[in-house]
Amino acid sequence: MNSRSLVLMAALLSAGAAHAAFTGDAADAAWVTTQTAGGNASAAFSADAETLTLTSTDITDPAEDLWGLPSSLDVSLTLTKATQLAFHWDYSTDDEAGSSNDRFGYTLDGVFTALSAADSWDPQSGNVSLSLAAGSVFSFTMQSTDSIFGAATASVSAFSASAVPEPGSMALLLGGVLMCGGLSWMRKQQGK
Repeated sequence: MNSRSLVLMAALLSAGAAHAAFTGDAADAAWVTTQTAGGNASAAFSADAETLTLTSTDITDPAEDLWGLPSSLDVSLTLTKATQLAFHWDYSTDDEAGSSNDRFGYTLDGVFTALSAADSWDPQSGNVSLSLAAGSVFSFTMQSTDSIFGAATASVSAFSASAVPEPGSMALLLGGVLMCGGLSWMRKQQGK
């Protein structure tokens, strides 16, 4: 293949490439933050949009209505197209009861999946990769069973959101690659 063909193929392949950090369709402005039962939980994107930090509710005044009650913080994104999500997460807790009372994970179409392990006082971390359908609602979620005795913090980094090419796009890409290869072969045959 000649260099023009290679440049064309590289451009086609990069068309569905991942967005670095929280950018593009997954930019920080596209996410919606919701707290159930009130509370003082928080979520914040870093200035460079590379990290999202969630902190669970921690009520220190027994006179407050939420004292001892469950609360939840969700940072949600509705996907407009089929998407491959990947991210790294770190978790730590200051809750006296450990990670059992403040769980971090994700919610997909209303179903919570815990990432942080229960019954731990040690920092935790991991990597997640998910293939999600268009129309899915994905949330980073911090749940607190009692909203007291210390908060937990989770940081999400190395986030990427790549559009999954539709079958028709892949067929078009494959056809283009085969055509470039065929043209290159024909030129070589004519030069003999």
